Amino acid sequence: LVIRKLDNSGNIIWEKIYSDSKGGSHTGSNIAIDGQGNVFVSGIVPYQSGSNPTYDTILLKYTQSGDLLWTRQIHTQGVEITAPHSIFADSAGDITLVGGAYNPGSSVLIAKYSPNGDLLWNRTYSYSNYTSNSISQAQYDIKSNLFLGVMSSLGYDQRLIILKINASGEIQWEYPCGFEGCALGQDMKA
Repeated sequence: LVIRKLDNSGNIIWEKIYSDSKGGSHTGSNIAIDGQGNVFVSGIVPYQSGSNPTYDTILLKYTQSGDLLWTRQIHTQGVEITAPHSIFADSAGDITLVGGAYNPGSSVLIAKYSPNGDLLWNRTYSYSNYTSNSISQAQYDIKSNLFLGVMSSLGYDQRLIILKINASGEIQWEYPCGFEGCALGQDMKA
């Protein structure tokens, strides 16, 4: 997993390579920067190798000068893959990660960490009895409320579910959009 910081002319200011003792493929997916210039990176790393490999989500925090402050690996027991979709740094310096947990169905994974990397809360979300739930969109508002667009399906029945989650991780409301058969969400603004 390679992280580079460039200046306005495209010159490399610093470059970091993240790897762990498990080897295998380490893939980056998202970057967020907080108000102090700290850099957060999410990605996927191997949890278990072999004939049935599993993968976890990783969250890294670097200073603006490229020093690694902390690493958090998000593993969910019995899940083949956890994968990040979005990360957000709020005005308090907290970082929220939104992604998915897959095995054999899927659910939405949400975790919030303090600036020191302490887990503040985490939760999973699945709509009703739908077996497939994945993030379509994720946005934060200025009050640190998280709005999610979740694509949920059960057979041929697909729905877009819009959620509002407050800064404490509580679902404020959920709104199922669309009708049986199809509902697609391409963009959302908070």
